[in-house]
Amino acid sequence: NENFEIDKKLFLTYPKILRLRVIHLLTRKNLGRYWSRHKINMLDSFFNRNKIGSIFELSKTFRLLIDRRYILGEKVRDTRNLNIDNLKINRWVTINGTNIQLCVPTNKRDILFGSSEIVDWSKLKNKRISIRNWKKGDAFRPLGLTKYQKLSDFFINNKINQFKKEIIPLMIANEEIIWVCGLRISDKIKVTKETSEFANLLYKDLN
Repeated sequence: NENFEIDKKLFLTYPKILRLRVIHLLTRKNLGRYWSRHKINMLDSFFNRNKIGSIFELSKTFRLLIDRRYILGEKVRDTRNLNIDNLKINRWVTINGTNIQLCVPTNKRDILFGSSEIVDWSKLKNKRISIRNWKKGDAFRPLGLTKYQKLSDFFINNKINQFKKEIIPLMIANEEIIWVCGLRISDKIKVTKETSEFANLLYKDLN
């Protein structure tokens, strides 16, 4: 998909001209053959600083990210209005390169194990379910915790880079985050000994 990752430890041992040439070869299909001296100097400074989480905008359509182990390059995604306002049960929806489904089995024998999250349906069935991207200030109660945690801290703890966290969908029940899709459910919808109604949260990464 014209995205790439480069081993950072090795890459930063290269001399300046080789580092720039590697990036040039990997991006010239998107950026063209010729770069300005200013862009070259700014890119060199970006690599020399080597600050984890920093992003360099090569153009309006392509950018670089310095992560813990890799230097990542990707086309800029349009993440505006990537949301589903009223999720229908038992139907796959596609958002941000993932398929997601809220599946409500007709009986316990139909519950899916191993490849999904199993949650207490009684805590969700009368709520409006939606899906959206994360926003600054978002917080939820990860499974197993009694207190809320900022999503920004959750992403750091789970080593989710800046590019990825921008496109991870969140499932919302009314105003409450109940699932960081593909990563963790909220403790508020977990199955307990009292649970009598079940649902599956299904996730497939298409990237």
